[in-house]
Amino acid sequence: MAQIAPSERTTRVQPEEEAERARQYDVRIADFCATNRDLISHSLERKLHAARYLPEDDPNDVPAEYWHNTYGVEFFELRRLQTAYERFVSVIKRTIR
Repeated sequence: MAQIAPSERTTRVQPEEEAERARQYDVRIADFCATNRDLISHSLERKLHAARYLPEDDPNDVPAEYWHNTYGVEFFELRRLQTAYERFVSVIKRTIR
């Protein structure tokens, strides 16, 4: 059996790991958006996907201008996202107790 350098092994596994991380991300953001569909439209979901937003990320940590200029997220969309984030955080806090 031929020896494979560690860097070559990492390169071979990396695409599979990256694909799995991407799949897990897709499921997480889709679940978050579906759970909060009253607040997050399909259009906003696409923008969040482009931003690689995660439910545990406080949207207020990013300036509103950046959301708008980079991802096209409008003021009221950002407000609805903040409400969805607050819901998420409150559920987590209740779960921890």
